[in-house]
Amino acid sequence: MTRTFVEKQIKKLTPLKYNQFFWWRKFKDKSPLSNKAALHARIDNGDFDFSSYYWQAQYALIEMEDKTSHIKDPEVRREAQSIYMERYRRLLKDFEKDEPQRLETFKKSVIKIFDITLEDLEKKMEEFDGTLKELYIFIKTNYQFKIK
Repeated sequence: MTRTFVEKQIKKLTPLKYNQFFWWRKFKDKSPLSNKAALHARIDNGDFDFSSYYWQAQYALIEMEDKTSHIKDPEVRREAQSIYMERYRRLLKDFEKDEPQRLETFKKSVIKIFDITLEDLEKKMEEFDGTLKELYIFIKTNYQFKIK
């Protein structure tokens, strides 16, 4: 993964003001829509996209390299890098919580409105080679809506 690609992902995010309780986070996603919003609208909004915490973690490594590469003394450099490594560690921890949550929310939302089993959905997701929007269209065309 290249620096350019990571920076492109970061540019999609909104910068945050400093927060002493979440100091390691510098950016935020667009706000998710309500669970009551239509599934296709939530997909379009990016509610189920790959978690931005991953890109923020990668960006922390880029920042670390930019800010500390000029330091020649290994001990001083390691000390200067420690805050960036802690930011990276915390962002990856956030990613490890956020990403499975997004996936589960998507699965529950699909199962709630379409007549498809969890096993079928997971199988389709593994086999499908396209975007989330394309997967939604595929499911919409091949499965019936649940009748309330």
